[in-house]
Amino acid sequence: VSPSPGLKAQILQAARGSKPPANNNTTDKKKDSGRDYDLLKGLLGLLTLLSLFFAYNWYTSRQEADTTEERYRAQIETCDSIQEASNRQYAIYQDLTNPNNRILGKDAEVPKYDETEIYFYHNPVDKKNYLQLASLPPIDNNTQSYQLWSIIGNNPPQPLDVFQSDGDIVIPVQHIEGTQVYAITIERKGGVQSPTLDDLIGTFTI
Repeated sequence: VSPSPGLKAQILQAARGSKPPANNNTTDKKKDSGRDYDLLKGLLGLLTLLSLFFAYNWYTSRQEADTTEERYRAQIETCDSIQEASNRQYAIYQDLTNPNNRILGKDAEVPKYDETEIYFYHNPVDKKNYLQLASLPPIDNNTQSYQLWSIIGNNPPQPLDVFQSDGDIVIPVQHIEGTQVYAITIERKGGVQSPTLDDLIGTFTI
């Protein structure tokens, strides 16, 4: 059968206007490459999450460890402070039993503070003095203090220890050689250089 005269021209025209058939191997490779890239992204994301998780756990554990260590150090310091205070108090009680002590009460009752009960431990051999504060008149610890004085002859009273009503029953105080009378007054917070005689609690003659 003879082809029609225009068939060859139609075939060539159709060939020139058509696209080459797709290469299945190339398409498959692109699809495989895309899947590999997605898998790699997923693995990287998982690794990032795991890294963040472990970093957070490490940080939290480190914080807890630091907090525990700080608490431990604070407890050790507290125990040491308690031990030191106990040792000091024990040494004081040992001093109070020294046979060289003279235990003095107040010379005379001061009407304004007649309920005050204080004992003065004077040791002229070891040069130590202690106050046993059985009962003190109340003061405002924010604005007032108790103060000890040394009186020698006609000299002005010499200011000595300043202390508060903070619960100590027995406290060590200064020993001044030649003191004839020790006195205690109530003064403004921190102490003064001249005693307030209107707030004289008591005197102790040596």
